[in-house]
Amino acid sequence: MRMRTWFALFLLAVAAVGAVLVVRTLRVGTVPPPAAHAVNDAAVNDSAAAERLARAVRFRTVSFFDSAPQKDALLALRAQLEADFPRVHHALAREVIAGYSLLYTWKGTDSTLAPVVLMGHMDVVPVDPVALAQWHHDPFSGDITGGFVWGRGT
Repeated sequence: MRMRTWFALFLLAVAAVGAVLVVRTLRVGTVPPPAAHAVNDAAVNDSAAAERLARAVRFRTVSFFDSAPQKDALLALRAQLEADFPRVHHALAREVIAGYSLLYTWKGTDSTLAPVVLMGHMDVVPVDPVALAQWHHDPFSGDITGGFVWGRGT
């Protein structure tokens, strides 16, 4: 076949694919928006939330050390969490695991549904002394600057 014939076949194929795309797009129509969920419209105070996070960051809960200061920091952080989130501590069941870890249980209204697990940790790894010079703020400062909370884990 000559070059013109190949080119004509190529254009015909592109046109056919384009026509299929247009027809399928028109057949799909508009996708309905997802169903609205009931949401608690309680306003969030961004600055208060940032300050609570900053307070938590200031505790030196470094997991590298197995000494009293780290354990004291974990206990102090636990007390701060209780002070910062009294409604959570009132509404949820809390268990202390191995003296320091916390497990909260929030019972739902339908026990037949699958549970949801949300996890986090309260410790951080040590800062490499060589990398410390690269930090813009002290790793445990909890500085609030430029719209960010600065520190380990933030």
